[in-house]
Amino acid sequence: MDNNKKIIISLCVVILIIFYFKNDVFSFLKKEEKIDFEIIEEINIIDVHIDGEVMFPGVYSIPNTMLLNDLLNIACLKESADIENINLSEVLIPNNYYVIKEKNITITEETKNPKININTATKEELMKLNNIGSATADNIINYRKNNIFKSIEDIMKVTGIKEKTFEAIKDFITI
Repeated sequence: MDNNKKIIISLCVVILIIFYFKNDVFSFLKKEEKIDFEIIEEINIIDVHIDGEVMFPGVYSIPNTMLLNDLLNIACLKESADIENINLSEVLIPNNYYVIKEKNITITEETKNPKININTATKEELMKLNNIGSATADNIINYRKNNIFKSIEDIMKVTGIKEKTFEAIKDFITI
């Protein structure tokens, strides 16, 4: 009977210890992860359309928490995109159409058809001029070895270039 009493007392002590420490020992069993459904409800998928100076224009379905900058990163801006007057931190508006404009580049006659510098041009560049073939381009390059063109009219000192050829090329050359 002594053994039975010892066992019963031991069990009672263990049970008391368990109840005493139950908050700490078994608390990992009772932990419940609370999910904040209000936050989840705030994140919705919206559709936005982007066009213009982006590599991948089109309609994108994205979380409503994204900013215009995020959309531009997804659609990949072209180098020609003008983003100076765009608010990159703008929150996207559902079903909105965003157009990225091209940078304003002033095109002058010289930028459309840049003039060829007769003091530095390669043979290939010289041959792009009207009435200038391979032999005449070689003559210009040989002339430059000992001389420098001080005016565009000096090109008429080169063998094979007379006034008629000069008139054809004068608007396309520079020094």
